[in-house]
Amino acid sequence: MGLFDFFKKKKNEIPKDLKVPLPKYLKIELERGEIKKIRDQANDIYEVLRSKHKTKEMSQVGKIFGYHPYPKDIVEQFYAVVNWPVHKKAEKSFVVDMSYLVRSDPKEFLSDTYHYPAEGTWITFYPLGTSKDVDNISRTYCVAEAVAWDIFPNDMKILK
Repeated sequence: MGLFDFFKKKKNEIPKDLKVPLPKYLKIELERGEIKKIRDQANDIYEVLRSKHKTKEMSQVGKIFGYHPYPKDIVEQFYAVVNWPVHKKAEKSFVVDMSYLVRSDPKEFLSDTYHYPAEGTWITFYPLGTSKDVDNISRTYCVAEAVAWDIFPNDMKILK
């Protein structure tokens, strides 16, 4: 290996046989006040996503590892730990606000039942910044954009 080989960009290491798992969803019953807080948060995230799209910044794909174990409020309940990358051992974890992906049940119109992506589901997200949390650990905070299932071609999906 020559001196300049060190500076060459690594080729994309994503395997050609990568398969996206079928997304799974969790259900939650929400009260009207909680629904309003989630919708307000989702509207704020929508504005952030619009600005990210204007700058043509690329989103990242990660796998939901779990949700906030001790949320202080309903919005924090939808903070997920997301591991990146999805195709090999996780190199980095992010705290992702999943409020934008909370959806009402289309089969139960006027119901208080809502769905959100479960652990193991792949999502796309945008990093916003890094800050130290109350436990003095530095974390990168992000916003979720979409369930990754929707952006991959059918030949990359596990349909079972």
